[in-house]
Amino acid sequence: MKVLNERVLGVQGPWLIKGRYVQYSTREQGTFHRPELVFERQPGTQQGIEVGFSLEDIGRFQALLKQYAAENYHSTS
Repeated sequence: MKVLNERVLGVQGPWLIKGRYVQYSTREQGTFHRPELVFERQPGTQQGIEVGFSLEDIGRFQALLKQYAAENYHSTS
């Protein structure tokens, strides 16, 4: 896996929500690209903190990822 670009899309609770565009290479599929949504714990937050995501949150995350993918398709900046 190679991260081509990445940026913070938002914050929810202790989580940074990041979009990233990655390149994968496998024997079966060859080389392909895909957008991913990453949840990364913010520095300095306590361990063990949980956060729940509603269906509305998941829908918002989906919209963020789609927008990020459209803006960054095969971009390496």
